[in-house]
Amino acid sequence: MRTTPKNPAITPIPVQLSEPEFTACIFPHLSRPQRGPTYKLGYHRLFNLILWVLYTGMQWKCLSMLKDATGKPDNHYTNVYRAFAKWSDDGSLQQAFTASVAHLSAEKKLDLRVLHGDGTNTVAKKGAIGLATRATSTRRGRQHIAMTDNHGDVLSPRPVAPVHETDMILLPEGLKALKRVATTAGLDLGGAYLNLDAGCDSTHNRTCMFNAGMIPYGQKTHSTSNA
Repeated sequence: MRTTPKNPAITPIPVQLSEPEFTACIFPHLSRPQRGPTYKLGYHRLFNLILWVLYTGMQWKCLSMLKDATGKPDNHYTNVYRAFAKWSDDGSLQQAFTASVAHLSAEKKLDLRVLHGDGTNTVAKKGAIGLATRATSTRRGRQHIAMTDNHGDVLSPRPVAPVHETDMILLPEGLKALKRVATTAGLDLGGAYLNLDAGCDSTHNRTCMFNAGMIPYGQKTHSTSNA
């Protein structure tokens, strides 16, 4: 299993974390058992296995495990998935993500003058019923919308909906997620321009943006031209 990209300088997201990076940025936010033995893989390796699945999109059962002296895998992929599911459910990954946004803000790495939001689709062969798609649907998947700063750094978790939903429906939830992260991380979004495609444009969504203290991109130009 290749653990590093061919050219790390142009890789926009981390493929693997070093142990010092994991210990400083991720480990403090992960829930751990209060009693019993520690995880024998080590939390650093465990998290990198999770990160590798998320980066490549492979199935959990395709994870490569190290082998012991007898030639047997030293662990099972279900243990890795179980840790991922637990940290997802109890908010550990959410806390680590919010802390990373706060760190970028403290280091003056964020450009909040113009924010960008856009939706995308992912194909889902399994679990489509849980996303309210019809059993006869030939195209099953999920619709996401992401909020980023002007440098492309993701600022909030992506709301998920059935693939037939539009960006217009997802935007209010995306704004709520953005405001939650901004409140926790101490971001000041007042007066920021929010750049969205035409699929998000509606009176209700513009009202939500103004209520959040943000300005729909192009609103100033439009108002000036009317004046």
